[in-house]
Amino acid sequence: MDFGTVIHVLVTAVVLVVMLSILVAAHELGHYLFARLFGMGVEEFAIGFGKKPIWTWMRRTYSVDPVPGAAGQTVDSFTEQERYDYLTDGSSALKPEPIVEPTPSQVKLSLQETTDFTIRPWPLGGFVRIKGMIPEEDGSEIRVPGGFYSKAPWKRFIVLLAGPVFSVIAGIIILTGVFAIGGIDKVNYKPVIGRVSTDGAAYKAGIRPGDVVTRVDGRPVTKFYDIVAVVSDRSGQPVTMTYERNGKAMEATVVPIEKNLPRLAPDLMSLLPAKKAGRIGVEPDSDVVKVTFGEAFREAAVTPYKMAAKLVSLIAKPSELKENVGGPISIAQATSNAVKFGPGTVVLLAGLLSISVGIFNLLPIPPLDGGQMLVAVAETVRGGRRLSIKVQGAIAAVGFAIVMMFFVMVMFIDVGRLTNPTPRPDVKVIDKQAK
Repeated sequence: MDFGTVIHVLVTAVVLVVMLSILVAAHELGHYLFARLFGMGVEEFAIGFGKKPIWTWMRRTYSVDPVPGAAGQTVDSFTEQERYDYLTDGSSALKPEPIVEPTPSQVKLSLQETTDFTIRPWPLGGFVRIKGMIPEEDGSEIRVPGGFYSKAPWKRFIVLLAGPVFSVIAGIIILTGVFAIGGIDKVNYKPVIGRVSTDGAAYKAGIRPGDVVTRVDGRPVTKFYDIVAVVSDRSGQPVTMTYERNGKAMEATVVPIEKNLPRLAPDLMSLLPAKKAGRIGVEPDSDVVKVTFGEAFREAAVTPYKMAAKLVSLIAKPSELKENVGGPISIAQATSNAVKFGPGTVVLLAGLLSISVGIFNLLPIPPLDGGQMLVAVAETVRGGRRLSIKVQGAIAAVGFAIVMMFFVMVMFIDVGRLTNPTPRPDVKVIDKQAK
């Protein structure tokens, strides 16, 4: 490994850690802000994982709501057991003494709480630890002062929803900035060659980026999809392509290679289901178009919808998952490629990842936010009554199994891409800039 490669790997690692830390912070900020809005105590706001924090960069102290049903009581009016439960939450460590705060109509019991904002040693994730989030056999989590389960189900639902929403909002803000500054890359529908895979039939026949195709097998073409339509049905058969390069007419014979991959749709922006078809390894040209701030925002705002629609289509057709999902290795590879193209591409990737994190967390599978939201909805239907500890355990076990299956699947896909890589346009191509 030469010096330049080592530097690239180190830069990629730093960019990946910083990028993921910022995206995690945006997600957890949503949970934190709404937990505090509803009077929940937050014990820690952590970036990263690991047994102990390596840096506590801020602490915030505040008062949480009284024990449910204890408004107007002072601690002296509690029984000995109630006093112990209130001050310790069932733990052995004594918490700070309650504070008696006068209100217009009553004396309100409150308790001092502190949130630690920390950095933990493994910076590839993070969490917000809200008080009383662990269900107990006896259901005592509903009596924890400032606890998550001491609040109404609809409040818990909003706290859980806030994380994914903040991830999506962060992504939209990032993409709006990228589009407003750098413009939007819009596809060119004309029969102009934009990218050429060095492993494809077109490259081997001498076709290069910027060439303008005028005829395919003697038939005139007026748009790029005309090329796709012809070569798709000609696997293994010679196809004559007439094109212009710098005003000079040229001709080449290409032999499309049959591949079972998603096909380019006529709009040149979406993909059709995978099917065996001829490929010559070319992509349409595109142009960067400057846009107003409003246009940039509109383009960014529809991105979550497009990504969610894509996810729904993948759930409906699992056979396409292999070509469209990835895990940690795929994210690292995408970051490496983004670093090669510069800061603008890195920021673009960060925006897309943030939206992906938000949408993924909305899936109704515990322990994802969407799965816990589903439990909150069920308890709302039950009039606020908690599900039994047995039902909660069963839901958690099923959700954990599904998440682990998905993790194993994406890791299998990632390893497969490393050991048997498929030529990809963003990895092994030449374009107009490299021409």
